[in-house]
Amino acid sequence: MPQEFQILRCFACEKFQVHHVKKAKKWQCKVCGEKQSLKK
Repeated sequence: MPQEFQILRCFACEKFQVHHVKKAKKWQCKVCGEKQSLKK
């Protein structure tokens, strides 16, 4: 089964990042450490 990834953009530093798809709707920016939630 292939792994799925999401491309997310931080609202604070505006950097794009790749994260594994998780059930949790929250994630933390790897650059600035800001915690945020997913928005489609």
